[in-house]
Amino acid sequence: MKRILTGLLAVVTVLGWVTMGEAQPYTCTGLIFNDVNASMAPPPVGELFCGFIEEFSRRGITSGCQADDPLTTDINEAMFCHDIETTRAQMAVFVTRGMDIVTNAVNAIKGPPGKYAFIKTSNVRINGGNNQARITPGAGFTVAIDFNYAIDLCPGCIGQLYVGLDSENGPQQCPFSDQPGASPGITQTRNVNLTAPITPGVYYIGIDFDLQFNCFDPGPGWPHGPPTTNDRIIGSISVF
Repeated sequence: MKRILTGLLAVVTVLGWVTMGEAQPYTCTGLIFNDVNASMAPPPVGELFCGFIEEFSRRGITSGCQADDPLTTDINEAMFCHDIETTRAQMAVFVTRGMDIVTNAVNAIKGPPGKYAFIKTSNVRINGGNNQARITPGAGFTVAIDFNYAIDLCPGCIGQLYVGLDSENGPQQCPFSDQPGASPGITQTRNVNLTAPITPGVYYIGIDFDLQFNCFDPGPGWPHGPPTTNDRIIGSISVF
């Protein structure tokens, strides 16, 4: 079970993940397998697939068809054998390992959405489902959010709710900017339209707040930095 998943690479090409002249999302070092580098034959296999093949190894999906001999430190014997066809049994292993990586990343969200600062979120729905979804690269999607906003320490303040992806330098939307008052505050539902990144992967949907007169005042960035903690993560998308 150590040969190239030729079929999946073909599927990747059909789906448009890999096109001539497009910058590839994974780095090709040419150091993991001795038969995989940017100039590997036949062209354009190396140019298009070297980074993806090495990422297979880095993520533990496959270690290739031949292992490196640790006793020969000056030579790398590891081979990927990109031109050898895979069996259905091997395909099952590769696909399952890849699915496990996505599942584990999505499950990194601890529990349902909760409270962050003055905002309590609940019942987050991506495209009408739950708070986890698969999205096509570059496609738009809608996030519906039920939330309660209450500012007990400053009942007269205007508060903002920001929503966006953790991969962005700032939130993509500001669906709420109003005076929620003290508890019980304001309870509302807002729909937010976001856009998935082009690069395949798992991305988290995060929130932030601010107490300004208007949205994106004083600038477009996250008021309290990118969302990296569980209390600011309200969902996730798997882009592929």
